[in-house]
Amino acid sequence: MNNPTITFDALLNIFPKDIQGSSGVFIKIEEAQEIYKRTQHKRHFIKEEEIITLSDCFIAICTEWGSGNIDNFILKAKEIGYEILLQND
Repeated sequence: MNNPTITFDALLNIFPKDIQGSSGVFIKIEEAQEIYKRTQHKRHFIKEEEIITLSDCFIAICTEWGSGNIDNFILKAKEIGYEILLQND
């Protein structure tokens, strides 16, 4: 995934850390890899095909989503124009 027209700070302005909670929606890939190396817990999507390219860095999205915080993300996504649909299994 790529979005080479937006910077880390600009994306952080759209999706502030507190939308997710303590881990944030995303962090720079180097930080995500360090967290995994230090804790052995995969708190971010860090596989090569999961990394997102921005204009000034690479980021990893947080894996720590659940009923307590996903609504914040969905509301923000809708606010900026994305259509979110409920998918039933």
